[in-house]
Amino acid sequence: MLGSRTSYRPETTLILETLNHLNVDEVLNQPTTIEEPSSTGDTSSSNHDSKALEITSSLIYLPNSIDLIYSHEIAASSSDTTKRHHKSLQDKNLDKGYTNSSKTFFKIFNRFIPTKILNRPNIKRTLSNFTNNESSIDINFTTKDNNILEENRMQIRKYFNECKYIKVLEFYEEILKNNQHNDKDKESASNWNIFWKLLDSKNVNELTKVIYKNTTTLTSLNLRKNQLGPEGGKTLAKALCKNTTLTSLVIYDNKLGPEGGIALAEALCKNTSLTSLSLGRNKFGLMGGKAFSEALCKNTTLTSLVLSKNKLGPEGGEVLAEALCKNSTLTSLDLGWNELGPKGGKALADALCKNNTLTSLKLYDNGLEFEGVKALSEALCKNTTLNLLSLGWNKLGPEGGKILASALCKNTTLTSLDLHDNELGSEGGKALTETLCKNNTLTSLDLCSNDIGLEGGKALAEALFKNTTLTFLDLGGNDLD
Repeated sequence: MLGSRTSYRPETTLILETLNHLNVDEVLNQPTTIEEPSSTGDTSSSNHDSKALEITSSLIYLPNSIDLIYSHEIAASSSDTTKRHHKSLQDKNLDKGYTNSSKTFFKIFNRFIPTKILNRPNIKRTLSNFTNNESSIDINFTTKDNNILEENRMQIRKYFNECKYIKVLEFYEEILKNNQHNDKDKESASNWNIFWKLLDSKNVNELTKVIYKNTTTLTSLNLRKNQLGPEGGKTLAKALCKNTTLTSLVIYDNKLGPEGGIALAEALCKNTSLTSLSLGRNKFGLMGGKAFSEALCKNTTLTSLVLSKNKLGPEGGEVLAEALCKNSTLTSLDLGWNELGPKGGKALADALCKNNTLTSLKLYDNGLEFEGVKALSEALCKNTTLNLLSLGWNKLGPEGGKILASALCKNTTLTSLDLHDNELGSEGGKALTETLCKNNTLTSLDLCSNDIGLEGGKALAEALFKNTTLTFLDLGGNDLD
């Protein structure tokens, strides 16, 4: 431990506190404005001596006690010239009283002492005491920290563009560790948006190294549109089996195929941290659907799953419906654009009669037709948890609209219903009008592009005078003029 006396000027106290956390290399490795020697030869030794010389020259203007303490550090230099210069300046200034030391003192601290040292609690306390005594000094530590922070942000952007994700993580962790960040920094550190980068296998491997690290810094990852392919899916799946910190993952539109889908489904059987997974538009097919059905029977943490545009087909709908009868954690499921047909619709309707955790179900553009919507309408009379149902583009027709209207008169939990582009016609529109007079839970209703016409529009307008809960109604594209 450096220093033995108990009473010092404030500058001396701060030096002593800092030296207890420093060695000469930590100081001499800091940036300096001294120009590099132009002569050839051993430049590393010259640079080292030049930095030591500047520190020595500056410290001479501090109290003699500080000068003596720092002579211990300067002694580490191998240059006799540096030592002689230090001794000469010391002798010349011993009689000056060292009364104007503070500005030079801060020059040293602001340029040579690492920020991580200055941020240590005991150094901060001593610095606070010093600034109370030397109130005329303009301390620019905040500016210095802000410059370092902005430099770190620039490095992060650079490494993101270069797909060097380990480096990205290191800089984010440095920012968070030193408490230099704002809310935006914290948000960007935890949510990585790597969208449409067309990652190759090398990039994917680099990224999985971050996932393997189980860092609490990164919790959400968006890899949408990167053409990862089956092999990329498999690589990510292996990492997910070991990861315990990532909670949200988007791998939408990556051409994973059945192989990639199966690998990720198997990872869900082991992963215990993911709560949200988006895998739309990956051409999983029936095989992928079966794999995810098995995963949902085992996984107990996932709450949101997107499997839209995967060509699951009617059988895919059936196997996933079986999983919903057993799963008790999933709250949101998106199966839009999967060619489920009436058969798949019926299977999912049966599942809704048994499942009591799902709150959101999206089935747009699945060719459910009247038979499928009939089964779903019956399920709505029994289900007590679903609050959002999307059935757009399903060719329900006027009869489908009528049977849904009847179910809504009995259902007491659904708050949002999307029926756009379903060829409901004037009759279907009028039927839903009667529902709005009785239902007191629905807050959002989308009826756009349904050929409701003028008569249906008038009926809906009259219903709105009686309804007291609906806050959103879309009637666009219905020829209401």
